[in-house]
Amino acid sequence: MMTMYDENTALQLLKISLNRLQIAENTESYMKARLSASENELIKKGITLESNSTDDLMLLVDYTAFKYQNRDKSGAMPEWLNIAIRERWLAQKGGGGADT
Repeated sequence: MMTMYDENTALQLLKISLNRLQIAENTESYMKARLSASENELIKKGITLESNSTDDLMLLVDYTAFKYQNRDKSGAMPEWLNIAIRERWLAQKGGGGADT
């Protein structure tokens, strides 16, 4: 799938978010794959990321960081991230609030 974001920028932001600035090439490839997988998951949720949206880029990075940090744990997504995803979905669907 063709990404709707700048892959290098997203990767750098993800590395900063995870405090992993110096990583091996294979780990970098893994992180790129995680970004792509997260984008696909958001698309399945009905969210299409806009290429020129900083908010969408940060949503992707935050979602990927959560998935990366919790890949071996069972647990709920943080409420702030759930809200961000829901609000982004509502904005895309043209809804103004939870009642729409």
